[in-house]
Amino acid sequence: MEGEKQAIAARLEATRQALLDELRGLLEHEVMRPTGVGSWTIKDIVGHLAAGERGQHILLWLARHGLSFPLPYYRIINLFNWYQTRRRRPRSFTQLLQDLAESRQATLQLLHSLPDEELARRVRHPVLGDVTVGECIAFIGQHEAEHLVQIRQALGRAGRKT
Repeated sequence: MEGEKQAIAARLEATRQALLDELRGLLEHEVMRPTGVGSWTIKDIVGHLAAGERGQHILLWLARHGLSFPLPYYRIINLFNWYQTRRRRPRSFTQLLQDLAESRQATLQLLHSLPDEELARRVRHPVLGDVTVGECIAFIGQHEAEHLVQIRQALGRAGRKT
């Protein structure tokens, strides 16, 4: 299982590095470009990714303890995304990048703290369905890669690969 932890960590680090490579050197007016994700700008997506990563920690905790949300998940996640994005709008882009660093550090700490048997344990995730705890954590990188495509499109760099 230690190999699986290392593989998940490597994928998380690769997607984060690809994101940071795209964001490096952007000017304030560039991060305010619309992305085609509702009314979100590039800056909004960065705030969403930091908040969403922390939100996945909550979902994982609930799933590991056999708990679920009382309402349909899509209603809660839309409200969570709306609230967290608006809450982060006053933050500077530099602060949002720091939020990203902190959320990833917390994810990697969580990953490495899990006993091997816990990583392989099957849980019910509200979006992914029946998956392992390891797959839930790996989803954080997949989510980030999906939004990276949107950021690249907003910057006119759609052809780049992660």
